[in-house]
Amino acid sequence: MSCPKEHHNMAIGALVGGALMYMCQKNRAANPAPVKMQSADPQLPERSAAVTDVVQAAIAKGLLPDGKEMGPSCDLYDLDALDARLAQLKAAFGEDFFAHGIAVKANPTAGCLARVVEAGIGLECASVGEVGHSIALGAKHVIFDSPCKTKADFKYALLENKHVYVNLDNEREFEDIEEIIRENPGFDYNKRIGLRINPVTGAGAIASVSTAARGSKFGLPLVPETKQRLIGLYKKHKWLQGVHIHVGSQGCALELLVKGARTCMDFVAELESHGCNIKVVDIGGGMPTSYTAIGEAHSFHDYRAALQNAIPQLFSGKYTVMTEFGRCVFTKPGVTLSRVATVKGAPYHPEFPLVVAHIGSNQFVREAYLGDIWRHRFTVLDSKGKQHTGGNDLKLHDICGPLCFQGDYLVKKVLLPSSTQFNDVLVMHDTGGYTLAMYSKYNSRQAGPVYGYRKTASGYSFVVLKARESVSETTAFWGPKNPPSV
Repeated sequence: MSCPKEHHNMAIGALVGGALMYMCQKNRAANPAPVKMQSADPQLPERSAAVTDVVQAAIAKGLLPDGKEMGPSCDLYDLDALDARLAQLKAAFGEDFFAHGIAVKANPTAGCLARVVEAGIGLECASVGEVGHSIALGAKHVIFDSPCKTKADFKYALLENKHVYVNLDNEREFEDIEEIIRENPGFDYNKRIGLRINPVTGAGAIASVSTAARGSKFGLPLVPETKQRLIGLYKKHKWLQGVHIHVGSQGCALELLVKGARTCMDFVAELESHGCNIKVVDIGGGMPTSYTAIGEAHSFHDYRAALQNAIPQLFSGKYTVMTEFGRCVFTKPGVTLSRVATVKGAPYHPEFPLVVAHIGSNQFVREAYLGDIWRHRFTVLDSKGKQHTGGNDLKLHDICGPLCFQGDYLVKKVLLPSSTQFNDVLVMHDTGGYTLAMYSKYNSRQAGPVYGYRKTASGYSFVVLKARESVSETTAFWGPKNPPSV
């Protein structure tokens, strides 16, 4: 039976519209290039050499269990590399008017954050919990950013912790600050409070981590129709002494970061022309790392040079200049290890053999849902942690995790040895930031341990940054068997 013409046209229109919507969503998300079907991996020898020694040392110490034991996965973190990266930051922005705050959300592991604090660098927080974490670690400079704060959060941050600087997000939060100042006449608000401005410089290559598009959830947009209102907020509230911007994270070119900072400083100049007393300029973070190369995408000296060339007044010493780096500090020093649980090859998966790992979207949420954007490098070593004997015979594989849903993939179509097998060591590179920090309790899988390491004259020394989670610790999250009355 034939369909009426109008129904046919409606159906075709719906299909075309749906296809166009899907294409637009993909383009807005990242517009990623298609994965190239390579037959060789020129980076493999160097990549393998970078991890074989430490993986063998970890196995020798029993830090990565055999594939037949419970929980055969762990993270390794190079503390020497972290210390070196922090030293590079301080060397590039060494003036005493710089106040750096490394993003806690990137890697909340206490032992890693303690290295930041010991280096004399502050911490940037996205929740009152992170503020408490930072204060407990002894941070002497804490930045509190969040698009959702309560009056109690502000009281804790401003009244109980003198080292905390707060960036407001919206006009309603002004009410809380006004009440706190009225209720606490002795409160010294000097250089304690700023406002997040969206510079509306546009999104970077990854929509989900770009925060300077016109419709961003963060801050108040600085556009012609809002400028006078924003200036009015500063003129009315003398305690408001800082301007904060942050254009995004991974996928944002240095030019976009500089453009945001330039917009910020232009606005500061305009505020000052209206008699506002601006003491703090927070240019955020956003410097990207590289998930495809062995080295970093940019040096801190490169970023400083770009800023100084475009915005010399930022380096005048007139303002306290805050930064909020995270990904470009924490990511490269970390790797994640998992024993290979099995390989499903021919005849079940003849085209792309399926490697099953003991870690998946429980720790790598973005990688599972946006795999074409968040794509890591992988290396397979043999069961002892040595270079794989099949390293010269590579084949495209898919790698999936252990969770009970079909989208649980770490990567698809990645070159691995054709002879990859049970109990081999799968190494996922560049996992020190925004991975364990986003851990999911789905399926009640135990979070693996994190071991920090340093190179020594005789090999490697290890410390336990975070112990392996027990079953009872995991299930405690789901509440008591006998719920108490309230």
